[in-house]
Amino acid sequence: MKPILAVLILGIAASAAETPLKIGDPAPPIVVAKWFKNEAPGALAGKVTVVEFWATWCGPCKKGIPHLTELAKEYQGKARIIGVSIWEAEKTDHDKRLAAVGKFVDSMGDTMDYSVAADDNAGTMAKTWMEAANENGIPTAFVIGKDGRIAWIGNPWEGLDKALADAVNGRLDTTAIADQAAARQKAKDAKETTRLLLEPVNQLVADNQHAEAVTLLDKLVAGNPELQGKMGYFRYRILKGYDQPAAWRQARALLDGELKDNPGALYLIARDLTDPPGPKTKDWDLALAISKHLVAISKAPNPSYYSTLAESYAGMGQFAKAIETEELAVATATSDESYPEGSRKYLEGRLKSFKNAAAPHQD
Repeated sequence: MKPILAVLILGIAASAAETPLKIGDPAPPIVVAKWFKNEAPGALAGKVTVVEFWATWCGPCKKGIPHLTELAKEYQGKARIIGVSIWEAEKTDHDKRLAAVGKFVDSMGDTMDYSVAADDNAGTMAKTWMEAANENGIPTAFVIGKDGRIAWIGNPWEGLDKALADAVNGRLDTTAIADQAAARQKAKDAKETTRLLLEPVNQLVADNQHAEAVTLLDKLVAGNPELQGKMGYFRYRILKGYDQPAAWRQARALLDGELKDNPGALYLIARDLTDPPGPKTKDWDLALAISKHLVAISKAPNPSYYSTLAESYAGMGQFAKAIETEELAVATATSDESYPEGSRKYLEGRLKSFKNAAAPHQD
């Protein structure tokens, strides 16, 4: 195991040393296989430019196309919009890929009325723009200033309109944007570092070596302070697979510490403890404690939280409280139009089960 960890750590260090394409850098040239509409120049200086990366299979990309057309019309003469297709499903037959992109562009008609191109066979645009900037999702847009330098990078649904308006009007604070981008990149790097660090643990879990996985995880946490206070739920999930009493002890520690303000994760644990038929090893006291805490910290009445609390009461044989609480769950679900009908019917079924279970205990 030690050689594996050494390789991973070296890989992480090498990754962190790479400098991505960032705010303030000169924009790479536009190198494409084919223009389908309004060919744009390869050099971008002189006019504010938006370069948006998309694909024909990408739902959010397609949804945003009409708005890009609106921006192209709004800023006509002041800015240009360029859409570049990358990462299409067809990887090997590039003629088919270009034909598919062309067919899609034709089908969009005037709703896609800006410069549109497809990446070349080598994937140059994907490599020199997206991969160089450590961007791995589409749609992603780059705003290029009149000086030909990158002024903004992000999801076009999350700030493109303002960034473009500010760039055109000379109000874009690239220093602040660069600081924000650097902070996001730092967070992404940290997440990737953690993912790589935990790969051997995940492999042990996949190989059903759960005890070894927990041991290795504990060593990694001890040797990497940045992981402390973040791996408790992961440790719980591993333990649950082979040592439920240890998992419940871990869960109780999480309730009092790392997860005390995390209702999402606590609810998953409560479900583990209470969902019929439930775990082989019961800990109804823990289930009750977590469920009560969930109800207490919830910002609004939550049918699912009430239901786990009802299940906990039922598990402890307190059927009157279980019925009362499940009735509250059903009422809350019924009053919430967005609550799924199937889930509401499930709650009603559990309420009926509690009433049936309570009957033999009644005088």
